[in-house]
Amino acid sequence: MPARTLTRRSAGLVFLLLALVACTADSEPEKGKSTYEPKNDVTITQYGTEATKAGLEARAEYRIRNNGTDPLTYTIVFVFLDGDGYGVAQNTVHQRVNDHATYTGTVSTPWDSRSGSSGARVTDVTVS
Repeated sequence: MPARTLTRRSAGLVFLLLALVACTADSEPEKGKSTYEPKNDVTITQYGTEATKAGLEARAEYRIRNNGTDPLTYTIVFVFLDGDGYGVAQNTVHQRVNDHATYTGTVSTPWDSRSGSSGARVTDVTVS
């Protein structure tokens, strides 16, 4: 009789282990269903207009944080906004950032002072 009890306990333990493995496998995200959003890696840290030799420029300083485990090339579309908040100019930046690294940069565009200025925003980010 003791040998039979040991077998039932072993079977129960094996069932418990298989159930735990199945639960763990189901809790991992399926390929292609990640909640990662590359746009969250990019932050505009400062915005303003500046007079240069060539004329007035709208400038945005930005930061890219790649917290991933692989280097990524970011393609970022910045839109510069007039005084009413409408996008009137855009600039696209391509920047490679190593894994676990931060890159800080500046993007600029010629600016007409008559249109006013209300900032810049990131409208699209893709990674490759």
